[in-house]
Amino acid sequence: MIGLEREFLVANVGSPDRFIVVPTGLPADECGLLAEARGQPFSSVEEAVFSLQADSYKLTKQFEAKGLVLVDLPIGKIEKAARLQAARNYDKGRTKYENLYGYEAHRNAMTEQTAGIHISFTRPTTVATEHGTITVNGMFDWAKIFIGLDKEFAAEIKAAKRNPGFYELKHDGRIEYRSLPNNVNFGKLIETLKKLIK
Repeated sequence: MIGLEREFLVANVGSPDRFIVVPTGLPADECGLLAEARGQPFSSVEEAVFSLQADSYKLTKQFEAKGLVLVDLPIGKIEKAARLQAARNYDKGRTKYENLYGYEAHRNAMTEQTAGIHISFTRPTTVATEHGTITVNGMFDWAKIFIGLDKEFAAEIKAAKRNPGFYELKHDGRIEYRSLPNNVNFGKLIETLKKLIK
């Protein structure tokens, strides 16, 4: 199963180059500096990607109704005042992601905020127990998939001041790939994922 999330920088309609904190009550990531669209998980790559696009459209309309725009730049400068406001309004918690190659962070400056596409993977597996059957998220060769994504999107990752190989293990057995910028070509993403998970 595959599920995708897409992050966006947020700005007021009249100031699309000045990024702001996501207002309370609107969908945001943990840091509060990015709006977040979430697709539903599907076994079909096409359905997973188009589910994300549908939620991105709904999110755009929701923010427009508040006089805000979603900006799909993969990186943008965030003013110190906005960072301070986000730290007061949002509780990001500890860093949970890891990296296949030993990178500690992306290559952006402290004044810059990156926005990405995160892809969650699970392999639901039915297991027989003495009380019947249960479904658990089984293991699979996720490292091979992530390395393949790193190679296929190396130019896009580099251009967005990101680093390859970022991932996060989730408490429910999902594993999330976190190196893609938010502006990758969705057609290329679909074809790459289909090739890697066949």
